[in-house]
Amino acid sequence: MEIDGDLRFFTAERDGQLIAAAFGAFMRYPVWKNIKIPLFLAGSPANLGCGFLFRDESVVAETLPLLSAAMTTEAKALGAKVLLMRDFWDPGPEAAFAPRFAELGFRRVAQFPDAVLDVPWTEVDGWLASLPAKARKTAKRDARRVEAAGFRFEVHRGRPGPKLAGDMERLWLNLFHKYNDPDQILLPGEYFREVPALAESVLLLTWQGDDLVCFDMLQERGHLLESTYSGADYERIGSTPVHRFMGHQIIRHAIEGGFTLIDFGLSNEAAKLKMGCHLRVAWGYSKPLSPFAKLSRLDKLVFPDQDPIADLKKEMAKQQQADED
Repeated sequence: MEIDGDLRFFTAERDGQLIAAAFGAFMRYPVWKNIKIPLFLAGSPANLGCGFLFRDESVVAETLPLLSAAMTTEAKALGAKVLLMRDFWDPGPEAAFAPRFAELGFRRVAQFPDAVLDVPWTEVDGWLASLPAKARKTAKRDARRVEAAGFRFEVHRGRPGPKLAGDMERLWLNLFHKYNDPDQILLPGEYFREVPALAESVLLLTWQGDDLVCFDMLQERGHLLESTYSGADYERIGSTPVHRFMGHQIIRHAIEGGFTLIDFGLSNEAAKLKMGCHLRVAWGYSKPLSPFAKLSRLDKLVFPDQDPIADLKKEMAKQQQADED
């Protein structure tokens, strides 16, 4: 599968045994109009998640500097001007990496808020009972409205057929062009054929007749259920609350599957907070690589200092005030 990025893998061994690894990709990051900065991203260009793997905590102090140095050397050789170690969650165990990267000369920068939901319930009725009365009524009403509008829901496992894969790509492109997020690469059509075929993948699909109108691609990772990619046909959905309904179906799938945590990912955080999610911040660690990049602080231009949760709360307060007015 070809993606818009040049992948590299790094390993650390002791006595012939793999004790740590890292991966990343060289890519050109759009900053303004057609201006793109060559950078090396530690992590996957296609999915969220830290790009470092360790056998256990005891090897971190020894291997993190080695892997970081190897990545820096390779990034420079590829022509990258900035190196970013991305997706270290806080709160979470990855927060402990902050002082380690500071010692290695990296700058800590907040990337984006991520919505996660703890799942303590063993039955769907328990989740519904835990909701405030208004939210509980909304969840039940949404399901009735979706059904009454002629939509049907399906859980799909296994490799999708060519038509389903093509429909998912088309619906995902709707979101891709809507948000135009510089962090998001353009996925190839092959992604929607191959990734759903993985054993840990599951698709939640909403149909109208024979036409796919909305989907969520999920990954089942131990106790975690992760929502990765989604797409929608806005014209067909109209004002029907299919998006909220799909969010509720993700929660249902998690409860019935015995998962204890859902990662809903980024975007539309306000709606996810209403579902009971809490926010964590994805932190990155950046470093300029060339003399010019260091002199101009190019890493701060590409990844400026920000407080994404505070910014989100301000935006939500403004929206609430506008709704009241």
